[in-house]
Amino acid sequence: MISTRVRKSTLIASMAALGLVALSGCMNINYSLNVNADATLSGSIELSVAKQAAGILGIDSPEDLNSKLRSGDLTDQAAAENLQSCVSSEDAENYILKCQITNATASDISENWSMTTDGDIATFSATSDASANSSSVDLPGISQGGFELTLTFPGEISSVTGEGAVKTGPNTVTSKGSLEDSMNITVVGSLNDGSSSMLWIYILLGVLALAAIAVLGFVLRSGSRNANTVEQPAVEGADEAVAIQAAPQEPIAPSETGDQQ
Repeated sequence: MISTRVRKSTLIASMAALGLVALSGCMNINYSLNVNADATLSGSIELSVAKQAAGILGIDSPEDLNSKLRSGDLTDQAAAENLQSCVSSEDAENYILKCQITNATASDISENWSMTTDGDIATFSATSDASANSSSVDLPGISQGGFELTLTFPGEISSVTGEGAVKTGPNTVTSKGSLEDSMNITVVGSLNDGSSSMLWIYILLGVLALAAIAVLGFVLRSGSRNANTVEQPAVEGADEAVAIQAAPQEPIAPSETGDQQ
């Protein structure tokens, strides 16, 4: 996870020294992650830093933001190693960095995240302690920014707990909040998308279809053999009659009486 534990305090103190007490939304983090069948996570993380505040962190371009992130200045080194194919950009107000994540464990992304499994059921938990991230400088006019986490499971989500976490679809949950607030959310969902069940159904239907074809073929062959058995005697009788008619007839000998006359 993009870490701001130490960096927040430094940023707030620097902003106070510069008199930027009206600055808000300095940093925003958007997570869009899919839970894989093996309970790992894949998706993207987008980090945006306000240009007004970026200079305080030594960031003067999107490329600087990329370098700071990968060097561990904005996150712990373990999390940075899971960021792939990062693309830098900017708009009128922010420097933006969007990176891909592939097959990472929850704890690889953040030390405050975890994913446990029980059969096909996975439980995702994310926590953060606002007091541990707080600064000794009291600047109520400054908002550090916010985060948004969208998490999609392969199967249906059965339980969502935690402030700011909302089930937005059968298998999707979204959590929004401030980087200054504590977070404690838990999401329980299925790792089975139902495709394996459908595969077994298709296999069963195929087996039943083959069995039906085999039975039909057996019935047709049995009927054909019975028909041949009934017709065969008639054919043999006809053949015998033809043979008798075709046999040569012996001449009839003249009677003795006729010869004497």
